[in-house]
Amino acid sequence: MELAVCLHFLFILFVLFGSLFAWRRRWWKWVHLTAMTYGLSIEVVGWICPLTWVENWFRRGAGLSPYEGTFIAQYLERLIYLDVSQEALVAGAACVILLNLVVYGYFGRRQRLRSKRLRTVILLSALGVLACGDVTGNRGPIELQLGHVASPGSLVALSAEEFARRANEKLGELATVVVFGSSQLGTDERLLQKLKLGTVDLSLPSTIMSSVVDKFGLFEMPYLVKDREHMGRIESEIFWHKIAPATEAKGYKVLAVWENGFRHITNNTRPIATPGDLKGIKLRTPKGRWRVKMFQTYGANPTPMALSEVFIALQTGVMDGEENPLSQIHSQKFQEVQTYLSLTSHVYSPAFLTASTRKWNALAEPVRSTLEQTAKETQQFVYETAKRIDEELLIDLTEAGMQVNESDQEAFRVASRAIYEEFGETVPDGQAMIETAIALADR
Repeated sequence: MELAVCLHFLFILFVLFGSLFAWRRRWWKWVHLTAMTYGLSIEVVGWICPLTWVENWFRRGAGLSPYEGTFIAQYLERLIYLDVSQEALVAGAACVILLNLVVYGYFGRRQRLRSKRLRTVILLSALGVLACGDVTGNRGPIELQLGHVASPGSLVALSAEEFARRANEKLGELATVVVFGSSQLGTDERLLQKLKLGTVDLSLPSTIMSSVVDKFGLFEMPYLVKDREHMGRIESEIFWHKIAPATEAKGYKVLAVWENGFRHITNNTRPIATPGDLKGIKLRTPKGRWRVKMFQTYGANPTPMALSEVFIALQTGVMDGEENPLSQIHSQKFQEVQTYLSLTSHVYSPAFLTASTRKWNALAEPVRSTLEQTAKETQQFVYETAKRIDEELLIDLTEAGMQVNESDQEAFRVASRAIYEEFGETVPDGQAMIETAIALADR
């Protein structure tokens, strides 16, 4: 049964017990304890984003305890963001109202009702009615939230905005894609959690996907992807056949493969020409098992960190450097707090337009087909834009005062052999994927 449906009927039970035992303090405390334990357990596993304003409103307006307010806020969030069958909502609302009428009709003749409790029950009954929504199923246009962590002007941001523009033109009154960038909806990790929960519809993760499905580590192998044409062949021959199915098994649906970019190293210590130059440098990396291993092999001290925290870490000296595509370096304004830019191109990072399989399957077929088609069509825009801004941004970063140097890529390749070996030995189909990807470079 869907999580939201389970929560709906759990809420009904909460109202029933609360009504039956409102005059027996021992039972009422037991109900409070149950709600508190439930709320705390899902808070711990990170499944909620409380609607604070709803919670506070219920506390002030209905005289609810903190535990009741938190419980209802959590229930409302799931009801708003998850697709629940209309039949379940109507049945639940009817039960809430009927139970309260019966219980209070019976006890009301025998005892004097407390005004706050009566007001609470009225509000809970109203909530049940509101939960019915539009029983005809005509809810109007759907708002689809697309969240990402990149700053305005970055390749990821430009790609998301172009996709939303194209999709909205085609969707008309069916749905609207709204983009939230700059980590407004959370870090990459949090966005993946929200996809599963259903509070975000689409996201654009990159490196972090290797923490979800091991096979994404293929795109963490140093110097594996030669150029964008090579990446297109890897996508066609490997990604959709081997990686995408494994992703769906984890509950995520990838609509299209876009680009984050070829990654380079910036730091305040020295130019990076060979792996040995990284020795002892405190380097921020995204959360990805293989990226961390790679820089440890090179002699650096890598630390995974959310992108939104990196500027301050560099400015204060917590980190000596970081590694990112040029569009991220420029849009995050790292040139203001970094001296050296070393053009290592050590990893090519795709970006993956992703939804949760459960939420995706709940969308109407015309919406799904339009989004998926538009996502794949947008790829060409992404590649053309990436090529253009890489050339422009290198000039801008140089003019901003960064000291730019080329690196010895062959030395980095030699130092990366151990990473390839470990990936091939530990990840299912890892060696086969590496061999296929390398063979595709010369086609």
